[in-house]
Amino acid sequence: MQGAQPTGVCYGRDGTNLPPPAEVVALYRQRNIGRMRIYDPNQQVLEALRCSNIELMLGVPNPDLQLLASDACAASRWVQTNVRNFLPADKSKCLRRPTGVIGTSFPPSPGVFGDGTRSFFDPIIGFLIRTLTRPLFVNVYPYFSYTGTPNLKLSYALFTNPSPEFTDSGNNLPYQNLFDAITGRFLSASREAGGSSLEIVVSESGWPSPGLLTQQLIILAYIQSNLIDPK
Repeated sequence: MQGAQPTGVCYGRDGTNLPPPAEVVALYRQRNIGRMRIYDPNQQVLEALRCSNIELMLGVPNPDLQLLASDACAASRWVQTNVRNFLPADKSKCLRRPTGVIGTSFPPSPGVFGDGTRSFFDPIIGFLIRTLTRPLFVNVYPYFSYTGTPNLKLSYALFTNPSPEFTDSGNNLPYQNLFDAITGRFLSASREAGGSSLEIVVSESGWPSPGLLTQQLIILAYIQSNLIDPK
């Protein structure tokens, strides 16, 4: 990854008293947010997005994965129903993985996939390398690493550290925040698994709070302006 990708905001629908999809799309346009991610093909959301010029990352619900992977006709019908019927061009992407699959987690440079996930990731990385056009999407949530790691400084997780927390002797890079460290170990793990030429895209991030939308925008703005590639 040579630089950060254009940013967007995830549109989750788990909750109560949610605004109608049309209002959400209007908010995206008002705030000049040009990319959205949803986790299932909600027809009301897709209808609200029609002709909005918002690029969409569309997720496939887990219960549908086995059928779509084994039945090409079912997969074609799913795409026709949930993509082509609403969008003039298919710009959706559905592959994503959480960051809790790394075996070696510190420091970033020797990062590898865990024994329980390596057999799952190897064929995925091989497929993405062969196609040459599909990046690997990664969810990066410093919050979960912070809450699950004793004695981790809050400033390190919140991008407010005044100086680097440590320097990785394996790549001689300083790490001033947890976000870069998580991303760095995933890059190392993918390269160790044969994906040295694979593009990595941070598809999701955020911090739980009443102002989640604002928190996501702050973190994604950081990604766009500061993320480095720990080679």
